[in-house]
Amino acid sequence: MSNAKTRDAPADVDHTSWSALQTYAQCPQKYFYRYLERAPEERAPAALLFGTAFHTATERLHEARLLGRGLPSAEALTAIYEGAWGEQARARPQIVYGPSEGPLSLSDQARRMLAAYRQHLERPECCAREVLGIEEEARFRLLPDAPPIHARLDLIEREGDTLLLTDLKTARAAWNESKLREQVSQLVIYVEGLAPWARTLGVREVRARFVVLTKARQPRVQVLETPVGAPETARLKEQVQATWTAIRARAFPRREGWPCTSCPFRVRCLGR
Repeated sequence: MSNAKTRDAPADVDHTSWSALQTYAQCPQKYFYRYLERAPEERAPAALLFGTAFHTATERLHEARLLGRGLPSAEALTAIYEGAWGEQARARPQIVYGPSEGPLSLSDQARRMLAAYRQHLERPECCAREVLGIEEEARFRLLPDAPPIHARLDLIEREGDTLLLTDLKTARAAWNESKLREQVSQLVIYVEGLAPWARTLGVREVRARFVVLTKARQPRVQVLETPVGAPETARLKEQVQATWTAIRARAFPRREGWPCTSCPFRVRCLGR
C-alpha cells in the first residue's frame, strides 16, 4: 500500500477545482492518489459514467440551440448517450453498478431524462435565451498563496442584460435547501471565474444556478438559484485556504466509509 502521508508532492499542483476540493473533503488520501500520485483507477462507479455520457448528449442539445437548429429527437440523444457510455466502458477496468442497475436500465433512464430535459428547453423562456458558450473553461486566482482555480461551465446564456451560468446535475432525488447550500461554493467559482468576461459583455447582472434532473420513473427538472455574494465568496476562500494549508502540510489521512465501496483506489488503499 502506498504511504500517501509521507509524500511531498504539492509542488506538482498548478491549479485546483471544485471537484478537487470536494475530493479532499471526502477523503484526503483519495485526493492524493488522484491529483498528486496520479494513480491508475481500478474501478469506476456507474453513476460517474452515466453523468459523463448524459452530459455529452445534453451538449448536443445546446449546440443545436447555439447554431439555430431544431433540437435533436429523444431517440437521437439516447444514441449519443449510448455511444459515449460505450466509449467510457471500453476504457474502464471495472464498473461498479448499484442495486438493480445495468447498462440497459441506465440507458432507459437516460432516455427518459433526456426527453424531460429536451421538453424543458422547449419552454418559451428557454427559447428566448441566447446561448453564448457550452463547456466553457476559465482559470482564475482566488487567493494569492493558493493555486488558481480551474472552472468548466456547462452552459452560458444571455437573457437581456443578464448573464446566466448553468451547471447541470443528475441526482437520485430532488435537491432540498440543505443540498443547495452544500453546493453553493461551486456557483461562486463560476461567478468569480466568468466575471472578467461578463464585464466585456457589459451585462448588468450575473446569475448562477443548478439545473437538476432526477433519476426517477418520471424525471423532474429542478431549476435552483441562490444568491452569490460576499458571504458566499468569503466561505469559498476559507475552504480553499484550509484545503491548501492541509495539502502543503502533507495531510492525507484515509477516511473509511460508504464511498470506499466504489472508490477507484480501493485496493491500493485498503488492500482488498
